[in-house]
Amino acid sequence: MRSPDPSDGRAVLAQVTPAGAKMVESRRKERIGRLADQLDPHHRQALAASLPALLEMARCPPTQQADGTASPIQ
Repeated sequence: MRSPDPSDGRAVLAQVTPAGAKMVESRRKERIGRLADQLDPHHRQALAASLPALLEMARCPPTQQADGTASPIQ
């Protein structure tokens, strides 16, 4: 769905419909399945074991440098 941006008349705001969100989720699951099928069982198990830590890292807010830019990952 599209609607005019109330703060910028030149821009348009786009919003995913529920049907579109379902399609994106379905395709994401299919792609993950295809990628996982390419891994050998040992690597698939290692990836599954690392997911909790990766999810926690993704939830961490980025740190910022003095100039306001995001700090590089060290």
